[in-house]
Amino acid sequence: MPYPESSPLVAGAWLRCGSDHHCLALFGIRQPGSTTGELPVGLHHLAFEVGSFEDLLAAYRVIRARQLPVEARIGGPGWQVRVYFPDPEGNQVELYWDMDRIGWDGLSRAYVPIQVIDLESFDLVSYRAGKERAGPPP
Repeated sequence: MPYPESSPLVAGAWLRCGSDHHCLALFGIRQPGSTTGELPVGLHHLAFEVGSFEDLLAAYRVIRARQLPVEARIGGPGWQVRVYFPDPEGNQVELYWDMDRIGWDGLSRAYVPIQVIDLESFDLVSYRAGKERAGPPP
């Protein structure tokens, strides 16, 4: 998937094993000021699945209580609810819940634009209804 010029990412590829939408995502990261087109190599982030929305919300509250920068999002490849924050060494960490599953046909649900959300006031009922209205992945 290509990203717009304004993004720090050039492109992404999502790989799966089993029925999760993805278990590994590879990104080309735009090198600021590079004229050679070379892409830097390194870790973009690590992601860990939590068991429930309540677990995600509890983790979000702990991160905020420790006054770490944290951002909650929905949408994007996999259409999961997730939070991002830095670990003690500055690596980006993602905690997520409710990632889409892929059927036998190997096709995923249509891309839903990423939205930054307030997890404290997140309307979980509307979110789940929206996923139901969109139907299962094709």
